Amino acid sequence: MRRAFKAQSDRRTAIVGNGLGLCLIIISICIPASGLAAGTGQEQPDLTKLLQESQFLLPRHTDLRVKAIAADPVLPYQWRARTRNHELEVRVALRPLDRLHIEYDDPHGGAPQPNHLFPLMFQKLLELMSRNASSIDRVYPRQQAKEKFKADWAGAGIFDVSSNMNTDYQQGFLLALHKNDVADVYVLLLFDHAKKIKAQLQRILNELNFYPDS
Repeated sequence: MRRAFKAQSDRRTAIVGNGLGLCLIIISICIPASGLAAGTGQEQPDLTKLLQESQFLLPRHTDLRVKAIAADPVLPYQWRARTRNHELEVRVALRPLDRLHIEYDDPHGGAPQPNHLFPLMFQKLLELMSRNASSIDRVYPRQQAKEKFKADWAGAGIFDVSSNMNTDYQQGFLLALHKNDVADVYVLLLFDHAKKIKAQLQRILNELNFYPDS
């Protein structure tokens, strides 16, 4: 059931095959508003609450400086930081599954479960973020996703940034994480020279994870 409150909505549409033809899936996330992003007039969610709901830990890299949120039409996000030399920007988008609303147009079956949608969303985001819808991507083996990110699924892709995105950086790296019955989290790293930020990027990736299983 969709929650009835004023919200920032992240809406994605995808057409998928289900063995009986093509069907339309519309996925939206409702995020409560609690403040304005600097210079945008957009209401922003309570970050602490979303982190708790998502059971996710932000990177603790000492070189990162938190920045104001800026509106982005492709991936609305809730946390943004840059390295002091501005060579690398990190954006984190939190998507607690309890806030997921699915519209599913298929007379032959029921709506897909939130725990089954993350690969579809990952590919759709890469398509929207990538210049010419071209990217290099991979899915982590399940055990590696669990050990590295405390996730049940993880995928990553690198791409040249589309002009649809609100950024001056030329390249992007998207990390998509899913924890069953909890949340999807998208971490976007933006940069111009991959070789120059390789060590910094790896340190940040090593700090990203869900809460340990209790």
